[in-house]
This record gives sequence, structure tokens and C-alpha cells, in this order.
Amino acid sequence: MEVEKLALEEDEEIRRMIQVLQEDLASIEGILRDNKGQFWRRVYARAIFAFVDGVLFSLKVGILPPSPHPLLESEREYLYGRRAKEELDGHKLFDLTPTRVSVREDFEMTFFMYADMWGSNFRIRKNTKGWDLFLEAIRIRKRVTHPKRLRDLDITNGDLEALHKALHWFMRNHVSLLESSVKATKEMLKGMSRAFRKKSIKSNERDKGQLKLLES
Repeated sequence: MEVEKLALEEDEEIRRMIQVLQEDLASIEGILRDNKGQFWRRVYARAIFAFVDGVLFSLKVGILPPSPHPLLESEREYLYGRRAKEELDGHKLFDLTPTRVSVREDFEMTFFMYADMWGSNFRIRKNTKGWDLFLEAIRIRKRVTHPKRLRDLDITNGDLEALHKALHWFMRNHVSLLESSVKATKEMLKGMSRAFRKKSIKSNERDKGQLKLLES
């Protein structure tokens, strides 16, 4: 019961977090229609990856179930990072050095592990313009967040367009992942007993809630 209560509270908090991040993006995009100054361009780049990070964490919650014993978010991220890195490298990690993954690795492995957990065959298509734009957006964000010279702070019109397209490509993939997971779960439920089916449907409500928010 304590774990279920924790899960419900966490789901609601994360749902609200994603909503706020989406509202931030919508507000900034509205401002950029009339004010394309460098300040708002940099704010947009950072807000995009705050949203990406929030979405990825919301999926990790589904991969790493809540514990009745409070776990620091940094520790939770550390545990996930070790597991993701093991998958990426193709071998187990035996040292105790904290494992950090890049935004690209985090995106790839979070989507892969979430789909795998729900029995979905969803995969990120890397041979697409959207994937290239997402990698370009990562480079732009890194440049303006960790500048080494004055020109690193400039975001051109082309950069701005790449950021916008990369964001919406990421959002479409997120929706596709959730839809695919819901579909895979429904198919899996067909062969389950009624009691076990009820429990699984409850677990799958997180996907439906996120889809409803994203499509609103």
C-alpha cells in the first residue's frame, strides 16, 4: 500500500512537471514570434532540453519502480545510468564509479528500455532528418550552455529552426512510444487471467495519462 501511494503521488507530480515544462515552451515560442533576440533564443534552447530531461525522467520512473524507502534522485539517476551504460557497452560494470551518460545515450536507452519493458517493438529511427536535427540541437544547446568564446552564444535563424524541428520530432517520438506501449500491453492482456489483467491495466494508466496531456 505504501509503495502504491508513493507511485500515485510521484505520477501526479511528474504529470504536473511535464505540463509546466510544456507551458514554458509554448510561452517562449509565442515570444519568439515577435522578439527573436539572442536572449530568448538561448532561453528556448535551454527550455527544450529541460523538457527532454523531464520526459526522460518520467519514463525512467516507469523503468525503476518507486521504493517505500526514499531514494535521492541523484542515486536513482545513478542506478539508471549504470544500467543504461551496461546496455550501451554490451557488458557489465563492476566498478563503483558513478556512471553518466550523454543526452543522446540517455534518449536512446530510456526509449529502448521503456519499450522493451512494455513489450513494444518501438525503435528510434536514426536514418532520418529528425534524428540529425536532434543531434544538431544537442550541439547548439551544449555550445550556448558551456560557451568558450563570445560567438558560441549566438543562435542563428538556422539554429532556431533546427531547435524547433528537433523538439517536435522528439515529441512525436514520445507520443509514438507511449501509443506503442499501450497497444503492446493491450495485446499482452488478451492472454492473461482476469485478476492479473486488472493489476496490469492499473500500471498502464501512466502511459494513457501522459498521452492525454501531450495531445491536449
